[in-house]
Amino acid sequence: MAKSLTPTQKAINVDIKHLDEKFKLPTPSDYEEFSDFQHLVTLKEGLEADTTNIESLLFEYDTQLQKILETTPHIDELLYQEMTSEIFGLPQTSRSLLRTISDSQYADAILLQDEDLHKPNNIINLKIQSWLNYCQIINQCVKYINTTQPRWNRMGKVDKREYIESLELFKTAPFIQLPLLEITIEFLKNYSLNQTSLAKANFLCSLQLPKITSLKIAKEILTKTTFSI
Repeated sequence: MAKSLTPTQKAINVDIKHLDEKFKLPTPSDYEEFSDFQHLVTLKEGLEADTTNIESLLFEYDTQLQKILETTPHIDELLYQEMTSEIFGLPQTSRSLLRTISDSQYADAILLQDEDLHKPNNIINLKIQSWLNYCQIINQCVKYINTTQPRWNRMGKVDKREYIESLELFKTAPFIQLPLLEITIEFLKNYSLNQTSLAKANFLCSLQLPKITSLKIAKEILTKTTFSI
């Protein structure tokens, strides 16, 4: 069932209509989604409840209302969320997460996706591709260990260390893909086989992408992305 405007939201829309008949009136979703409209609601509720400070509140309300009519910042914000969802493979329904991580830099990166990945201005696409590659390598690593060392989870620390040391001997072999081997060794040193999600989230955090500021955010991206990782 579609949401309806609250009485306060309806009153704000009336005020907007009086000032600009052509302005697209905010919907219940807009009021829920965008901080500029939410601030208007707070101010309007204050005007209805506080008669002692009405002049100050009215000035702030009018100023905020005029700012929205002149700049409509929610339009850019929505665009950034759409671009951010695309670059991380996130569904549009992940609104709370998208509000947290959306950034104009992801919009710029989307526009550069058809260009050479290694160009200096394509650093965000390069980082995200490195994360996707890392996730695939971790999946291959776990599959390989489960096949060649089915007792891994029951092996003692000494046996595990000796096995990792045997892998390190292959670093100088000309037939070895060194980056893949190094990632495998690093994973086995720091994680158990059932900690793939933690390893992938930590790697995403290490890339220092815009707004990816905590392990919690990285884990949520990992959980909700539609990419095959």
